[in-house]
Amino acid sequence: MKSGEQVKFFYVILLIITSGGLVNHVIIIPALFDTAGRDAWLSIIFSAVALIPWFFLVIFISRKTNKTHLLVWLTKNVNKPIAYIVISLIGVYLFMMSFVTAKDLIIWTHITYLPKTPQFVLFILILIACIFLANTNLRTIAIVNTVLLPIIVILGFFVASTNLPKKDYSMLMPMFEHGIEPALIGMIFSSAGILEVTLILFIHHRIKSKIKYWQVLLLGFILAGLSLGPTAGGIATFGPEEMIKSRFPAFEQWQLVSLGRFIENLDFFSIYQWLAGALIRISLSLYLLMEIFHIPKGKKRTWILILLAVIIISANFIPINDVMFIDFLKFYYLPFNFIFLITLTLTLTILVGIQSRRQLK
Repeated sequence: MKSGEQVKFFYVILLIITSGGLVNHVIIIPALFDTAGRDAWLSIIFSAVALIPWFFLVIFISRKTNKTHLLVWLTKNVNKPIAYIVISLIGVYLFMMSFVTAKDLIIWTHITYLPKTPQFVLFILILIACIFLANTNLRTIAIVNTVLLPIIVILGFFVASTNLPKKDYSMLMPMFEHGIEPALIGMIFSSAGILEVTLILFIHHRIKSKIKYWQVLLLGFILAGLSLGPTAGGIATFGPEEMIKSRFPAFEQWQLVSLGRFIENLDFFSIYQWLAGALIRISLSLYLLMEIFHIPKGKKRTWILILLAVIIISANFIPINDVMFIDFLKFYYLPFNFIFLITLTLTLTILVGIQSRRQLK
């Protein structure tokens, strides 16, 4: 394997933080608030704690497969039909990851600062950049991410600290105002974001350093924190009733930022956060889509990426307004992600366990 195709696990962690940050910080929040209301922040904490044993399964699978490419391992140790069924389902998951990210970004862009620009033009512009990056290698994507992520983090701490005087964390109480059920149902959405730690398994054959449990656990808690920040901060700033109505809670907090009496309207910084996060997330998902099917670099790979971009752009012409898209996320996409990633992990754990016992015999 070429050295340019391998990276240290630290850089994979940074990639998943940027990619997962967008879904945890933006995409899941409306569905989470709509379901759990004031207790949305509790759903996130419950999910992070409940998934602690699950993080171990990710390590178990990676080590027992010896960090072998999933398609190769499944074909060799199970059988080819099952291998391609599993890989095809992963492919659907990764494609939907690209489409939903692009769609949500374009909706936000259209609502906030480019309302008169045709959406398909916005799709074309973002997807050109993503295809170019996805058609490189993992190290290139990691380098680009290493440049973009520090500024995303700095801006995140900036908006959080600047709005601190406007927050009243007593509004997080009372807990379980409508019983514990809303918080438990909300775990479906908060867990869907944290479970993106599973991306490690799609890329572990490109990781040259050892994957340790504490690193995976830390990554999971960071993803949970990326949801907890805007959720708890939004409730403390605007109250739960307003947050339930909000489409982009993280952006609402940017609109409050000001420096003194004369510097206001700093929400343009959020454009960098959204675009940088979407660039990495879409590029990484498209790269993984090529990687999981073992499609080598070359003209074939380039044309497949272009075809996927055309499909994403074409899907934009399906008559779905923002309300319908939110319902799609809440009732279909996020629950599917939750069920699929849990089922995939358990299935791989069983298959790996069976194969390990065979080897012992």
